[in-house]
Amino acid sequence: ASAARAWARRVGLVEMAGECLSWIEFLRSWPIAQKLYRFFRREHYDVIHVNNTFTYQAPTLVAARMAGIPVVAHVRNPVRQSPFSRRLLRLAHTVVTVNVRLREDILAWDLPTEVWVCYDGVELMAPEASKADKLRASLLGSGSVLIGSAGRLDEQKGLRYLIQTARQVCDSFPGARFAVAGEGPLRTDLGRLIRETGLSGRFRLCGFQADMPSFLSALDLFVCSSIWEGGPLVVPEAMLLGKPVVTTDVGF
Repeated sequence: ASAARAWARRVGLVEMAGECLSWIEFLRSWPIAQKLYRFFRREHYDVIHVNNTFTYQAPTLVAARMAGIPVVAHVRNPVRQSPFSRRLLRLAHTVVTVNVRLREDILAWDLPTEVWVCYDGVELMAPEASKADKLRASLLGSGSVLIGSAGRLDEQKGLRYLIQTARQVCDSFPGARFAVAGEGPLRTDLGRLIRETGLSGRFRLCGFQADMPSFLSALDLFVCSSIWEGGPLVVPEAMLLGKPVVTTDVGF
């Protein structure tokens, strides 16, 4: 019981610290809100659209409210309910989420803001067969099955778990090869994990890929290993190319 109380206190302190940091960051951004307010008034906008999740757009929400302009705010990722986030949500006239789960989460806050779902549209350029074949040959090497993923190399994407799973897959299917398109702050750590798990030569971090249709077309299977998401566009992109998809239960 004492351990549980200690854990609860630590969680409470972390949440309190996060709330304080949110307000501090907002105060620091106040000059931006003032500039946006003057700009909105000068241009006579009828509606302001906040494309990123509203917790990242506090100055825009405040400026629009001061200018008396309604805001339509997208929610693209899960949002932790807190006094700060609840106050920001009240500044939006309408919230648009990218999946039903996010809408249900926001509705549970029991605030008067309208909440709708609008799935992101996906338009994928046709891949060039020759480029896809060349890329596939370079990534597959002596293997027989190419499994891939794409996204920022950060904690959200759960790529360390994909690497650990790849070790198990390769133990059962030696012909399996893995490739991940993307850059990010965990590249060095993920590269180290690949070496430590004995996957050098079997698991490639390919870096940024400008031609995603060709990368996806080169794969036999696409994997989304994200820990949290709103609506990862690369999943329907892979599906549009007829690729089977394995995904964690997030964002859909």
